[in-house]
Amino acid sequence: MDFQSDSDTVFIFDNNNKHKYYLVNTGSIYYDSLLIMPARGAAVQVVGVSGKTRFFMSYTYQSLSGYQQVLKNTGDYFPLSTVNGNNFYTITASTTTDQVVAKFAQMAGTYLDPYLHDIFVYDGDNINTATQIGSLDEVGSTITVSAGRSISLVNLYNSGPSVTAYFLGNDASTVQGYSKYSVILATNQSRISGTLSDLTDFGAAYTFICLDCSNYYWASMNFDELATIADKGFISFRGQTPTHQRERLIRYDPLTYTSSYLPQLLPTDVFTLNLYLSRIAFNLTTTSPTWNAPFDGRKGYIFSPNLCTPSANSFNYEFRDDTQLYNYTLNFDKTTYALNTDLITLRIGSGNSTPTLDAQYPRDPITNGKVSATGNYMQIGLAASAGADIRLSFNMAQAITPSVSTTQGPTVQTTTPGGNQPVFTCPTSPITVATGTGNLPSGATNLTVVPAGTNCTFTFDIPNNYAIQLRFSMDFQSDSDTVFIFDNNNKHKYYLVNTGSIYYNSLLIMPARGAAVQVVGVSGKTRFFMSYTYQSLSGYQQVLKNTGEYFPLSTVNGNNFYTITASTATDQVVAKFAQMAGTYLDPYLHDIFVYDGDNINTATQIGSLDEVGSTITVSAGRSISLVNLYNSGPSVTAYFLGNDASTVQGYSKYSVILATNQSRISGQLSDLTDFGAAYTFICLNCSTYYWASMNFDDLATIADKGFISFRGQTPTHRREQLIRYNPLTYTSSYLPQLLPTDVFTLNLYLARIAFNLTTTTTTWNAPFDGRKGYIFSPNLWTPSANTFNYEFRDDTQLYNYTLNFDKTTYAVNTDQITLRVGSGNSTPTLDAQYPRDPITNGKVSATGNYMQIGLAASAGADIRLSFNMAQATPPVSTTPGVSTTAGPNVTVSTVQTTTAGGTQHFNRFIIAVLVLLAIL
Repeated sequence: MDFQSDSDTVFIFDNNNKHKYYLVNTGSIYYDSLLIMPARGAAVQVVGVSGKTRFFMSYTYQSLSGYQQVLKNTGDYFPLSTVNGNNFYTITASTTTDQVVAKFAQMAGTYLDPYLHDIFVYDGDNINTATQIGSLDEVGSTITVSAGRSISLVNLYNSGPSVTAYFLGNDASTVQGYSKYSVILATNQSRISGTLSDLTDFGAAYTFICLDCSNYYWASMNFDELATIADKGFISFRGQTPTHQRERLIRYDPLTYTSSYLPQLLPTDVFTLNLYLSRIAFNLTTTSPTWNAPFDGRKGYIFSPNLCTPSANSFNYEFRDDTQLYNYTLNFDKTTYALNTDLITLRIGSGNSTPTLDAQYPRDPITNGKVSATGNYMQIGLAASAGADIRLSFNMAQAITPSVSTTQGPTVQTTTPGGNQPVFTCPTSPITVATGTGNLPSGATNLTVVPAGTNCTFTFDIPNNYAIQLRFSMDFQSDSDTVFIFDNNNKHKYYLVNTGSIYYNSLLIMPARGAAVQVVGVSGKTRFFMSYTYQSLSGYQQVLKNTGEYFPLSTVNGNNFYTITASTATDQVVAKFAQMAGTYLDPYLHDIFVYDGDNINTATQIGSLDEVGSTITVSAGRSISLVNLYNSGPSVTAYFLGNDASTVQGYSKYSVILATNQSRISGQLSDLTDFGAAYTFICLNCSTYYWASMNFDDLATIADKGFISFRGQTPTHRREQLIRYNPLTYTSSYLPQLLPTDVFTLNLYLARIAFNLTTTTTTWNAPFDGRKGYIFSPNLWTPSANTFNYEFRDDTQLYNYTLNFDKTTYAVNTDQITLRVGSGNSTPTLDAQYPRDPITNGKVSATGNYMQIGLAASAGADIRLSFNMAQATPPVSTTPGVSTTAGPNVTVSTVQTTTAGGTQHFNRFIIAVLVLLAIL
C-alpha cells in the first residue's frame, strides 16, 4: 500500500461484516504486510478518493489439517514461544462440567506483547472444527469463558520465538465470578510495586508466577483509607493458581492490619492474591534482606510449604539481631503430624552460648498453644512428610532498650583512602539545622566498614522551611546488611538494596519535619558513607495556577514552586499527573514534592507526586503546592491537572490521559462500583477526538444501570454531560462520534467497555446504513469559536439523511445553521438555512449522496443536533478484482473471501499500530 492521501482507505471486515481493521497512512509504503483471517469469511474494502494511492494484495488459503495437538491442563503455565510451527495447544478444564478462562502472563510494568495478537484462540479441542473467538491479546484481557471444556491456541504467523509472554488457563468456575483477574510473571530479581484496587462486590484476583525462584516476600503494604471499605475489605493469599483451589492461608483487613506484619515470606513459586472492596499500595520482592531481621512488635506467619506448593515439606528459618534481646513467642496455631518422624525444632538464645530454649515438637510440651523465650535469635526448623499440616505464627518484642553505642565488643576501625580511621558510632541526639552540613559516620570522609553487630540510627530534625539532602555511598558485601530510611512519622519509607554495584553519592531529599537513617551491619564487610546538607526553601518563587488548568511538570523546576488553588474558597484540591496512554510511570514524578497549602515554607509535605497523584487525595485546605527540589524538571514528561475536590472525590477512581494529534488509544475501562469512575483526556496539539468503537462487556456491565457519558473539559469546569450510551440502547451504528474539543471527561458507571479512541479518523465523514450520531455547537465542549462545517458523503450510494433539531437556541440574529443534501455536482435536493427556513416536527429529511451541515454562531448559541442515515437504494454490486467508478476520482472495489470453519469475532490489526491503554 502506498498511501498518497488520508482520504483513501482500506477496511477489513470479518464474516459478520463487522469492521475489524483498517490501514492508515503512516507516511511509509506497506510492503507485503501479512494479515491472517480465520474461518468463516472476510472482506477487504478499498476506497479511493485522491486517485493517487496505490494498492496491491495477494491471498493464500492455509490448511489447518496438518497441525499437531499438544495437551495441557488448567493450572499449568507455559511459555507462549512454544506455540509455534505446526503445533497447537489444547487446554482442558479439570472436570468434565467445567470450562476454561484463558489468560496471558507478562512481567510487571511491561508493554502488552504485540505478538499475542498472532495467537488465535479456538473454542474447543480441535482447531479444524472449533470456532475462533479472537486473538489472545483480546481474549486474555477479559474473563472470557469457553463454551465447552477446552480451548485451543495456534500461532499461524509462526512468530512463537518472538513471544515473551506466558499462558495460564484456569477452570472457569474458579475465576469467572471476579470483576477482574490478571497473571503477573516474576524472576529471582523481581521487585514489584504499585497499587491494586477493586471496590466491587465481586472482588479481584491476581496470580503471581516466579519463573526461577521458590519464595516471595510481601514486603510492604498500605490500605487506602479513603477507598477501602474498612469493615468489609481485605486482601488474602493462597498457594498456586485458582484452579488448584488451595486454602487461603493469610488474610489482612484494614481494621487489624499494621505494618508490623511485614515482611511476610510466601514459600512458593506461584501464589494467588485476592482483593475485596479495597485499594492497596504494595511492594513485592523475590529477594529480601529483611525477612530474617527482628524488630520490636513484629508479627508474622510460618506454614509448612506443602500448604502452598507441592515441594519438600521442610524449612529452616533464623531471625537474628546480635545487638538486641527480644522476647520471641511462637504460636502453634495448627500442628498435624502425619508420621512419627515429622519434627519441628525451635531454638532461642544469644551469641554462641547454649540456647535458652532448645526444643523439639511434638516431643516437648507446649503450654496454651505457644512457647516463649528471650534471646538475640530464634531458629525454627521443619522436617516433615507431605501429609503434615503445620501453621505457626510469631511475635517479637524488644526485651531491653538498646544502648546508644551500637558497637558490640571491641571498637572496630577501618582505614579509608584518605587515611582517616573513624569509629562507626552513633550520635546521641538528633542532628539539627544548626550543623548545616556534615558526614556520617562522624569523622568519615569516604566509604567506611560497617562492623558486624552495628545497628545505628542517624536522626535528623528538619524545620518547616527546610529539606535535607542526603547523599549515600554504599558498597554492599552481603544481603544481610541493610540501610533503612524513615520519615517524620517513623514510617519505613525507603531502603538501600544490594544491586551488585557500588552506590556513589546517590541523592535522596527528605522534607520537614524529620528523617532517620538506620544502618544494620551483619557481615562486617559492607562499607557505608553518607553526607548531609540542610536546604532552605525560603528563596523559591511562587507560580499561581487554578484548578482545571493543565501544565507540563517540566516547568516545575529551578527556584520556583507551583500553587494550585480551588475555584471557590470552600473547596479543596485533588492532584493528578497525566501521561500518554501505555507509557511507564514517569520516574521523575517522585522528585516532585506535594505540600498541603499555598506556602512550601509552612505547609506540610504529604508525599511525592507519584504517590499523591495515584489516588484521589484531597487537600486539607484550598491549595496545594508543587516543588522539584531535585531540579530534574527538564526530564519530566508528565503533565499536571488539579481539580476541585468536590467534582472528583466521590469517584472510585479518576485518571488523566494525554494524547497528541496522532494518537490511537485502545483498551478497556471498568468500574463496577456505586461510585463510578472518571477519565479526563487532554490532547496537547489537536482540537478534535473521535470515539471510534466500543463494546459493553455483557458479563460485567449492569445492563439496566450501567452507562458511559461524555462532557467537555475537566470535572472542575462542571460542564453538562452531552452524550450518554447505555447497554440497552447502544449499538455500533452510533460510532464513530466526533468530540469537538481538546479536553473531555468520560464518566463510567457500573460498566466495563472495550474501546478505541483516535485524534485522526478517515471514517467520520463516511455514511453507512443505519448510522446515527450527534452534532453540537463547539461552545458546549470548549471555549473555542462556535462554528463548524461537516460533510458526510458516499458518491456510490444514495442515503435518506435525517437531521433532528434537538435544541436550537440562537443568541443573536446572525446565528445560522446551513444544511445541504444532494448528489454529485448538481443542485442540492435540500439547501436550507435555520432559523430562516421552516422545520417540521423538529427534523428535516432529504435523499442524496451527501449531507453538509454548517454552523456560524455567537458564543451564546446552544445548538444540539442528531442525525440518522438509511440506505435509499441497494449498494453498487461489485465482484472480486473489478473496479466500479461512481463520480469523478472515486473508486470502490470490494474483495470477498470465504473459508471453511467457524466464526471469528472482535480483533485488532497490528498494522493500525494501536496503543494499549491499561487503566486499573
